Amino acid sequence: PLPERPNRWTPNNIRLAMSILPSGNFTWAEATRGGTRMPPNQATVDAMVRIATLAQEARDRIGRPFLITSWYRPPEVNARVGGASRSRHIVGDAIDFYCNGLTGYQLYLALDPWWTGGLGRYTRFPNLCHLDARGTRARWVH
Repeated sequence: PLPERPNRWTPNNIRLAMSILPSGNFTWAEATRGGTRMPPNQATVDAMVRIATLAQEARDRIGRPFLITSWYRPPEVNARVGGASRSRHIVGDAIDFYCNGLTGYQLYLALDPWWTGGLGRYTRFPNLCHLDARGTRARWVH
């Protein structure tokens, strides 16, 4: 039998193969880069669940899988990959992703009218898009 789903995720009960949301598409394996970037505390877990909830709505609106390239990044990993010093990836409530068949610009245009958090795209990586749950509307292109 499959393990029972916990009522609330904590740093101690994460199951990599399990979806973060009961009927969601995003797994803990995606959020933690295969278990190599585990959340250190409850605040980070809660932030990861928050962006999973919001990103699920975005995915459902776009109608295509979001292929995650980056989710939670501990501060040392974030620094190593050249992330912003106050990156939402460190908090746990940001994702970088792409969708097959769509550019980052197309994703940005589709999400911009209704996404209430941070939304960005990368000129250096034209297929990537960034979403975060910072609680205020922010837009950027790097």
